Amino acid sequence: MRIRDEAAAHDVEVQTLARALTLMDLLATRGPLTSEQLAEEIGVSHRQVNRLLLELRRAGWVEPESERRGIRLYHRLTDRHGPVKSKSVPKRDRDAT
Repeated sequence: MRIRDEAAAHDVEVQTLARALTLMDLLATRGPLTSEQLAEEIGVSHRQVNRLLLELRRAGWVEPESERRGIRLYHRLTDRHGPVKSKSVPKRDRDAT
């Protein structure tokens, strides 16, 4: 039974890592996004995305934009390993989503 529990825990860790990498890829290719937009994109709950974003922020990979737009908070990659070339979405297009 212990081996089965360890395998299940490993699967969860791998799935969490895959989701975090997917979030980072989305932020790199689409520019700043809200947690709601990220949750919709990867098909998980808003709460799960917020937990992933918190860990990515603690590790220095993600940061919130310096200003809120209304009630929405957008997240972006940091320049931890150099500038990220992202396809920036114009503000009016981001606000429409």
